[in-house]
Amino acid sequence: MPEKKITLVPKKEKFRKGPSKILIQIGMAILIIVILGLLGIKIYQRILISNFSSLTSTLKSLIEQRDKKLEKEILIAGQKLSNIDILLMRHVYSSKLFNFLEENTHPQVSLSGFSSNMKTISLSGRTVSFEILSKQITIFSLHSQVSKVILNNVSFSPQGGVDFSLTINIKPPLIKD
Repeated sequence: MPEKKITLVPKKEKFRKGPSKILIQIGMAILIIVILGLLGIKIYQRILISNFSSLTSTLKSLIEQRDKKLEKEILIAGQKLSNIDILLMRHVYSSKLFNFLEENTHPQVSLSGFSSNMKTISLSGRTVSFEILSKQITIFSLHSQVSKVILNNVSFSPQGGVDFSLTINIKPPLIKD
């Protein structure tokens, strides 16, 4: 039987340079990257907290500086402008109506009464004959902004001529815009 040597000092084993050493080095590199990443995140968090505190104090000072009376006046002015806008949208432009009458009244017709709402014009007047009254009604009827002309009353005038009253149904663009 061969003899075995027994030594009290253990033999040095050679460290393997195989795949396990590479895995350990990769693991160490990943660990260092993770630690550096966490350190970077902590530093960035402190910067963000500092910026947040600065912005919060700036916001508080701006809130203290604002003029509440001026803000209230601006809001009231805005409401007034909205109300004016609504009124202007509903406004009746009577000048168009008077231009219409001036341009479309026969020269031998004299108007003595006038009233209007959004849909009708009521007129009363005098002319020299039924023929001129007929021409006047035709002039109104042929206008593009008139939907209907109604002859309400006709009579002979004691001073001579023909007294009449009519109602003209109009389209909205004549008194709007």
